[in-house]
Amino acid sequence: MAEEPPEKRMKVTTKMSKMEKMKRFENILSKKPKLGSPVHEEIAKIVNQGAESAVDHKNKEVQELVDKFVRPENCEFLEVPKVNKVLWNSKETSKRLKDNDRSLQRTQGYLVKGMIPVVQLMEKSLKSSSEETFELSLDSLNLLLYAHRDLSSQRRKLLTPALDKKYLALSHQDEKISPNYLFGDRENLEQRMKEIDDSTKLGNKMKVKSAWNRDKAHVPEVKDTYSRHDTFKSDNGSFKGKKWI
Repeated sequence: MAEEPPEKRMKVTTKMSKMEKMKRFENILSKKPKLGSPVHEEIAKIVNQGAESAVDHKNKEVQELVDKFVRPENCEFLEVPKVNKVLWNSKETSKRLKDNDRSLQRTQGYLVKGMIPVVQLMEKSLKSSSEETFELSLDSLNLLLYAHRDLSSQRRKLLTPALDKKYLALSHQDEKISPNYLFGDRENLEQRMKEIDDSTKLGNKMKVKSAWNRDKAHVPEVKDTYSRHDTFKSDNGSFKGKKWI
């Protein structure tokens, strides 16, 4: 059988390429989510039922599953950071703020516990020849860590009403979070507060100096021809006139 001329093969390839581009554009317009291959029906059933059902936090099986996994000794960030005592005990931290944070702490607790078996699976895959298992575990852990860090940031943001205005920078997403506390360990928190205080004082000094220079530039020159003992009258009484030198 004779082969097709190169020119004809090129036309077919070009045509297919254009069709693929149109198909891709069609998917974008239809806003259909990109889906992977189906998994085993029983696995899908567990996923869908678990996501649909409300969590009974006091259920014995739930507690047993939570207690089953203990974090590795050197993974200190696999903990739910607490709110620093100085902020938690502040009168500005209302009951509503505390209740909201407790709910988020519980959610974050499930997330952290869920990462522990993933870490254990990664540890096992290091000792096996399964590259695919390791890659899947690593991707899963990364996504879970994104959620863990983002939850901590959201908790800090929700607590900003309890912060003094000058310390709002402490709730910024780039601020460090320690394994134990939401706003950093006591030593780090005190250091950051001191830095903010010093920065605020410096800023206020610069504002005062700038205002003084601005006012000075607009003060007209006064030539006083009165003697130092002349008396002036004001609405509030009299005061001694002062000779400007």
